[in-house]
Order: sequence, then C-alpha cells, then structure tokens
Amino acid sequence: MKKITFLLLVVMLTGCMKQQEITLSYSFTPNETHTYNFALLSKILTITHEIDFKLIAATNDTLKIEAEIQAMRWKGDGGELEKETNEYYKNNYINIPFEFAIDTQGDILENLSYKNSGREEAIFDINSFFIALPKGNLKIGDSWTIERPVEDMVFDKVKTRYTLKKVTENSVAIIEVFSDFKEDNSKRSTVAFSKNLQGDYVLNTKTGLLESAQLTISGFNGFSNISGTLSIHKK
Repeated sequence: MKKITFLLLVVMLTGCMKQQEITLSYSFTPNETHTYNFALLSKILTITHEIDFKLIAATNDTLKIEAEIQAMRWKGDGGELEKETNEYYKNNYINIPFEFAIDTQGDILENLSYKNSGREEAIFDINSFFIALPKGNLKIGDSWTIERPVEDMVFDKVKTRYTLKKVTENSVAIIEVFSDFKEDNSKRSTVAFSKNLQGDYVLNTKTGLLESAQLTISGFNGFSNISGTLSIHKK
C-alpha cells in the first residue's frame, strides 16, 4: 500500500511539473532605463555597443521606446578604416536619441527613427534585444517560429525558431533560438551568402525583457566560412 501511495504521489507531482505554464509579454516602467552591453566577436573584427532603452509612451498594446547609444567601438586591424569607422560612429550615433515602437509581443511596428534628423538608419537590429514572443500560455518544450525584417547589409529577413527550454524559480526563462538569415530573391546576387545564429536568450518572465544572450554565428560570406559569437548582457 505504501508503494502504491508513493507511486501515485510521484505521478501527481510529475503531472503538475509538466503542466507548468507561463505567458510572456513586454512590460516597461515608464522612464526606467535599461542598459545593455552588446559584443560581436569574430576572427577579423570586434563590434561593441552600450545601449540604453527607455519607455516614453504606452498606448493599448503599443510601446514607444527611446534608445540611445552611450558607447560604440569597431575594432579591426587597427588601420585607417578602423579609425574612420569609429570617428563616423562618434559623429553620427553616440548620444543621439532615436525611437522605435513595438507591441507587447515584440512585433516591430515602427523602425528606428532619429529625432534630430528624421532619418531612418539602423546601426543595430532591434531583433537582437526584443525577440518575438507568442501569445497565450507556454509550456517547457513549446516552440514557435517567426519571420521578421532585419537590418543587415546583405540579408532582408530572418526566420527564427524559438523553444522554451527552462523556467526557474527566480522569474527567468531560458529560450533557445535558431535564426536563419535570408536574402530577397529579387535582389539575390550570384554569390551565395548565408548566416545563422544559434544559442540561448535569458528573459525576465515578469517583464519579458532580456537579461542576457549568448549566441554562436556561422555561415558563408562569399569567400570563406564565417564564425563568431554574439553576446548581450544587461548592466
């Protein structure tokens, strides 16, 4: 009898664990600043950013966000190109606020727009900081796939498969991602390019906001295979 009771208890507990569900959406406190360090590392170059994000308006499901790059560095071979690139960054992007809008699930409603000049020129991809979140309940092991436009010199869109791997007691969700970057067929060149990102995002389950991300990069740049890492950490 004791064995049967124990087995029933195990089954009940296991069933409860399997049914654990969460919902994810973005929620900001107005004017609260969230700062992230971004680093793209490869054999040939390093790009680092420090970026502030702040909610400036919320209407229904629309979040208007202000972003400001506090620091930015492009590091290559130390030559003239590196010097000119960093000077360009300094004059055109650092400490110049710009805005964009997403909905509470991370869908991009309005792309980057600079206040001072009205130009729409992206120096980073919003997808890196605000991933697409599904509506409804999620269980561990659930997956969803989203295709979004992307700011990239070569690629026009990115198709990403997300999988909820783990939810911890301290309000953290670990989400595995695999992103496949794609060219617009109408603009495809004769040279084949490819790029993939794979790794984990760590989100705050209460706010949906990114805590950290660690991804590996692979692909082909037309001449050789490419590899590197992309990491993001909240300060």
